[in-house]
Amino acid sequence: NGIKPNAVAYTILIRAHARSNRPKGIDRAGELVSEMKNDGIQPNVVTYNELIQAHGNSKKNNSLARAHGLFQEMKNEGVKPDSWIYATLMAAYLKKANNPGHEVEQLFLEMKNAFED
Repeated sequence: NGIKPNAVAYTILIRAHARSNRPKGIDRAGELVSEMKNDGIQPNVVTYNELIQAHGNSKKNNSLARAHGLFQEMKNEGVKPDSWIYATLMAAYLKKANNPGHEVEQLFLEMKNAFED
C-alpha cells in the first residue's frame, strides 16, 4: 500500500509530460488527467493551466481547438478560471489563430465579466 497521490502530485507529473519534448508527452499528460479523475481527484485550475499552455505551445494541427476545449471542460466541471487561465488561452490564440484579435478580445471581456460577478 502506497500513498494516494493528490492534485498537486498529479499536476507536477502532468507538467513534466506536457512540457517534455517527447512527441507523445502531451498525450500522456491527457491520459494522466483521466487517471486523476478515475482516482476521484478533481483537476484544479493549475492542472488545466498546464494542459492549456501545453496545447498552446504544441505544433499539432488541432492544438488551439484542444486548448479551448479544455477551457470549456474545466468550466463545465465547476473549476472557475482565474486570470492566469485566461491569459494562457489568450496567448495560445496569439500564437495559433490567423486573426486573433476578436477571439482574444472576447476572452478578455469574458474574464472581466467573470470577475465582476
